[in-house]
Amino acid sequence: MKNIYFLLLLMAGFLFPSFGQDAGVFKANHIKSSVSWLFNHLNDKKQLVDSCVYNEKGLLVFRRTYDLFKEDDYEDKRYTYNAAGLQTMCVNYGADGLPWLTDSVSYDTQNRLVFEKVYRNTNGQVFMNKIISYKKDKIEIEDTKPGGTRNVCIRTSDKDGRITTETIYRDTSIIERTEYSYPPGLKEKKIFNGRVLYKVTRISDDGLFQEDLTYQNGLVAKVQVKKSNSEEEKLIFGNVSGWVPVKRELTIWSSNGLKEMVKYYQGTADKEQYYQHIEYKYTH
Repeated sequence: MKNIYFLLLLMAGFLFPSFGQDAGVFKANHIKSSVSWLFNHLNDKKQLVDSCVYNEKGLLVFRRTYDLFKEDDYEDKRYTYNAAGLQTMCVNYGADGLPWLTDSVSYDTQNRLVFEKVYRNTNGQVFMNKIISYKKDKIEIEDTKPGGTRNVCIRTSDKDGRITTETIYRDTSIIERTEYSYPPGLKEKKIFNGRVLYKVTRISDDGLFQEDLTYQNGLVAKVQVKKSNSEEEKLIFGNVSGWVPVKRELTIWSSNGLKEMVKYYQGTADKEQYYQHIEYKYTH
């Protein structure tokens, strides 16, 4: 489980704050706890995915995630928050009950992230010690750990105050550049690795449709998400004589906004197979 965490940490956006995603996803008012189960239709197997505990504000304070590939292996996370409900600390515990990784953050008076430190509890090894300062149209991000880097993000905006570009520099080199545009009914974001396009995201103004395109010497991945009040459908495309859906995830929400089930399908539309689903149960 720990090796998986480090892979996710490296894959996550290092330059910009992504802290609190776990808690944000699992925020649920008036819920005391929840549990989710994976049902595999191919081998008729039922496996526990995770169990969660929430505080009186509906914020996730404890989550135990079970390893689906290894019996009796799990990882715990405990979360704390400030008065504004922003996550300030996440501590990871192994199956032995001992803490092994801590992610600690702080915010300014405008609730903007200004500091984040990720370190190993066992030996104090620091993986990230990030300080963020905000100026007009500029964000400076410095990692003060040994061998750390200093990055500067420069923003430009249009006459309506909407962001049009964000360019991240390390010294004089462009690390990443994001261009924003606002065609009718859409918001579009293009991300360049240096000067090479690698991702395009389009979101409808009503938030009910999103498309993500990933490039690497041409289009290599395509995902679409369609939402309604009670369902969310995620289509994962593959290049099979043209780009067609090859996987589908259907999330079903209850009338009070709680996730009830996620259904997983694979194969093209003419040979689609419903191969597994996850069920969510709550206590109030």
